[in-house]
Amino acid sequence: YLNKPKAETTCSFADVPAGAWCEPAISWAVENGVTAGMSENMFGPLVNCKRAHMVTFLYAALAE
Repeated sequence: YLNKPKAETTCSFADVPAGAWCEPAISWAVENGVTAGMSENMFGPLVNCKRAHMVTFLYAALAE
């Protein structure tokens, strides 16, 4: 739906290694206000995502 947009920056979370498969998506989501991660320097890519989180992400991604 979002046409795989590219981020202008890269994320700087300690738990997201540079070049990780999820780094582009995380960078885009943070840059566009979809998520801010779990803290200033931790994203939590291995934490289970609950339905409430997904709804929040979708709402933020689709908001205009």
